[in-house]
Amino acid sequence: MEKPASLRAAIAAAIPELAQNPDKLTMWVIEGQVKANKSTLGHELQYRLNINITDFSGSLNRLNVAVINWLQAHQPDILHPSASRPDGYVFEADILNNHSTDIAIVLRLTEGILARIDDSGQIHISYRAE
Repeated sequence: MEKPASLRAAIAAAIPELAQNPDKLTMWVIEGQVKANKSTLGHELQYRLNINITDFSGSLNRLNVAVINWLQAHQPDILHPSASRPDGYVFEADILNNHSTDIAIVLRLTEGILARIDDSGQIHISYRAE
């Protein structure tokens, strides 16, 4: 999976607080599925990416812009007004005090994997462009 690391880098680049305190940003994958068929080695990963940001004192709007900007390039189907997955981007916020919030974001992501085995038996993997 490449999208979680890519999104983490995009968030850190847009939010200095998280670049300076990377331990505030955690991610994990749940409900992962591999969609494959018997005629090819290529497959699709489908999963929920959970993102937790603890003790965040920055702007939720700035964070949303960073995520939306990343989604436009890497998972644009979530952003369409009639998206097939209306729960593709959801969040919760626990307002701790006037200065900090714990934020939980859940994204439903997919990654297309292209795979082949060459004549020498080496496996070659690449990722399908969005």
